[in-house]
Amino acid sequence: MEVLAISNNPVLVRGSKHAQPLSFGSDNVEEEIRQLATIRTMEQSRTRQKQVKRLFYSIPLLAGLSAAVLTKGKSKVLDKEISGLAGKLTEGIKAGGSWAYLLGLAGAISLGEAVIAKKSEKFKDFRTNHPFLSFVGDVGLFLAASVAIPTAALKLGSKIDAKHFKKLSNGIVNVAGHVNNIKTPKFIKSIGTKLSDLVPNAIKKVKIPDFVKKTVDFAKGIGKTILAWAPHIALIAGICESVSAPVRDTNNYVRNYAEIKKAYEEEML
Repeated sequence: MEVLAISNNPVLVRGSKHAQPLSFGSDNVEEEIRQLATIRTMEQSRTRQKQVKRLFYSIPLLAGLSAAVLTKGKSKVLDKEISGLAGKLTEGIKAGGSWAYLLGLAGAISLGEAVIAKKSEKFKDFRTNHPFLSFVGDVGLFLAASVAIPTAALKLGSKIDAKHFKKLSNGIVNVAGHVNNIKTPKFIKSIGTKLSDLVPNAIKKVKIPDFVKKTVDFAKGIGKTILAWAPHIALIAGICESVSAPVRDTNNYVRNYAEIKKAYEEEML
C-alpha cells in the first residue's frame, strides 16, 4: 500500500487496489488526494483488524495447549476423574472451551450493540457521547451473561435422568481409557533407539554439573510461566491494539496524505 509509481496523463498513484487517477489539471486535486489517503488508510485498518482477529482466535488454542501441557494429576469430568493423556486433553479442551465461550460472548454483545446502533440514533449518540458509561455497561452485561448462562446450563444439566447421566459418565471413562492406551508407533521407538545407539557410551556417562541442571530447570520454569500466561498476553495485546486503533488510523492518514501529496508535487516539477 505504498506509493510504488506515478504514471503520466493522467497521474495515477499506484499501490492500492482502489488506485485511481488524479486529475491534476482540475481544481479538485486536494480533494482527490484526501480521498486516496482515506482509501489507503481504510485498507491498512482492515488489514490490522484481520491481524487482531487472528490474535483473538488464537487465544482458545493457546489456553488449551497451555492447560494440556502444564496439567499434572487428574481431571474431573462429571462425576469421574480422568488421568494420563486423556486427563491432559480434557483439561486442554475445558480451558480452550472456556476462553472460546467468553470471547464468543464478548463478540456477540459487540455485534448486538452494532445492530442496535444502526437502527437507533439515540443509542448510537449515547455511546458516542458517553463512552465511559457505555464501557461500564458493556462490562456489566458481559459479567452478568458470563455467570447467568453457565448457571442456566447447569440447571438444565441437573434435570438429566440418572440412568442417562451414568451412561454418559461411563462413556467418557471408556473414551479416556482408549486414549490412554494409545501406544507410541514402533517406527518412532525405532528412531529413538537408533539415535541413542549413535551416542558414544563415554558421553552418556558424563556427569552433568549442578549449575547446568539448575540453569535448565530455571529455563523450564520461565517457559512454563510464559506458556501459562500466553492466553492473557495475547488478550492484552489484542485489547491494546483495538484501543489504539483510532490514533493509529489518524497517524496513518496523515502519513498517507503526505506521501501522496509529495508524489504529486514531484510529478508536477
